[in-house]
Amino acid sequence: MILCDGQTLILAIPYFNDTEYLWNTGDITSEIEIAEAGNYSITVTNDCGSKEFPFPVELNTDCTSPFFFPNIFSPNDDGINDLFQITPKNVSITNFEIFDRWGNIVFSSNDNLTWNGRLQNQQVEQGVYILKINYKKDQTHISYVSNITVIR
Repeated sequence: MILCDGQTLILAIPYFNDTEYLWNTGDITSEIEIAEAGNYSITVTNDCGSKEFPFPVELNTDCTSPFFFPNIFSPNDDGINDLFQITPKNVSITNFEIFDRWGNIVFSSNDNLTWNGRLQNQQVEQGVYILKINYKKDQTHISYVSNITVIR
């Protein structure tokens, strides 16, 4: 797991009745909030026995996003927020794709980082869409997945 510098992270395991939890920090709950990197672990004990689960946490001092994009836009031709656009920051975007909730590709581009909210020249339905961005940073190919919302 990665912890961004200056942030906290919640380490958790599902809660079950009649189960004891013991973190190597001394906490006895099913989840803890941490602010430092390190090797965390939890021992879970119930009638069947005990099992230890490791949670190694590394510190990342550069958690800035490699690009910016809005999480919502309104392609209703009113001239305000009509386009979804990705703005890269020191990375090379090789392509991006947008999928509907059934996994069908709604939009794909290798060079245009803007989508007008249309599929085959028809406005897409209002709703949540999956966004996949493939990019290259320092000669490493990386995929990033998020979602965007289309409102009318």
